[in-house]
Amino acid sequence: MTQGKIERWHQTLKNRTLLENYFLPGDLDAQIGPFVEHSNHRRYHESPKNLTPADAYSGRGHFILQQREAIKLKTIELRRSQHHSRAAQHAIPDEPEAPVSIHPARLKYPEDGRVSGGGGNIRRTVVPRPRALSMTRRPP
Repeated sequence: MTQGKIERWHQTLKNRTLLENYFLPGDLDAQIGPFVEHSNHRRYHESPKNLTPADAYSGRGHFILQQREAIKLKTIELRRSQHHSRAAQHAIPDEPEAPVSIHPARLKYPEDGRVSGGGGNIRRTVVPRPRALSMTRRPP
């Protein structure tokens, strides 16, 4: 451990324990013990691959990282299968193709309602015919 990490640890210990007032030395000792326990055995540290210092020191780190990798792969496979099943449920057979943007002057509306014109490689799609506006007034 480098000097900077030790100083940072002491600063964190000081900041956490000074949140309360201690009138007897035994009270302060009683608060330092749980802090050290939490820091070494429960709090995950970022530098040793999110392991606790106790796990890294005792040699359990490799086993824990293997377990995490197995859980990660299992979760990815589960999410992938859920995604595929949802996609299959919502798939619409013979879904019409998406409309293509063509300049309005090049559009023609033949009797079957399909778009024509616009070049050789433009996809065809069903487009509703424009409705003629009624010139009659509706009664109030």
